[in-house]
Amino acid sequence: EARTTFTEWVWKANEEAAGKAVSEQEKRRSRWDYLDSVVKTEESTASFHAMDAFLRVTRIMQPYVKRNLERTTVKSPVAGVVLKRHVWNERMMNPGEPLLDIGDLGQLEVTAEILTEQAVGIEVGDRVEIIGETVGGEPMKGSVRRIDPEAFTKLSSLGVEQQRVNVKISFDLDDLKAYRASGRGLGLHYRTRVRIITDEKDKVVRIPRTALFRDSKGGWATYRIEGGRAWLTSLKVGLTNDRFAEVLEGLKPGHAVVDAPESGIADGTRVKVAE
Repeated sequence: EARTTFTEWVWKANEEAAGKAVSEQEKRRSRWDYLDSVVKTEESTASFHAMDAFLRVTRIMQPYVKRNLERTTVKSPVAGVVLKRHVWNERMMNPGEPLLDIGDLGQLEVTAEILTEQAVGIEVGDRVEIIGETVGGEPMKGSVRRIDPEAFTKLSSLGVEQQRVNVKISFDLDDLKAYRASGRGLGLHYRTRVRIITDEKDKVVRIPRTALFRDSKGGWATYRIEGGRAWLTSLKVGLTNDRFAEVLEGLKPGHAVVDAPESGIADGTRVKVAE
């Protein structure tokens, strides 16, 4: 701007000079210097505004760049251990594509596939005994946390279609800590067995579940042993499980029954109690 002001003064001074004290060439030269200074001033001003705009854009871009940089760091929503790794080599990833499976083994639970006819009697909070070779000799305590609202169809080992429902079972935390302190450790997809206790009674008359069968009228019956003979006896049954059945009416404590009676046995058939 100072150069432009000076060249403008020289040019106007030469234009105003009287006579031929200043040649035509000097006049034209001074005018050219002035116009050249004007152009360079405009160029410098334009460059200044361009760089100022670039600086402002750079400052505006900082939060976006920071956000994009933070996206390159993937943070796990939970503390735990890597259960499975899905990606091994560098490559482009799609949004939502899994990188790792991460789990907290301190919050393990059991998913039991229960037949729907048995699941209808299960409630959230029911006591559970977790058993099996993976658990060891003593059962671990647990409780029912959730019963899925939807069942699914599954083929049994015999090829029979069964309706089952997933029941989520939580471990007792004290039992789980004691189990791990013993040097054993459960992991993901380990196999266990469960015994869900939906009801219980003390001091009842019970017989083996295999001693029960349906009579001709569709009721429960068993063969009671008395006087060396097997007598068909109708029963009123209470609580049952896979091993025992509670007898409400029909038998008294001490009565012997035929366990797993054969098809050839009938009312009054002679029997001998095996030692």
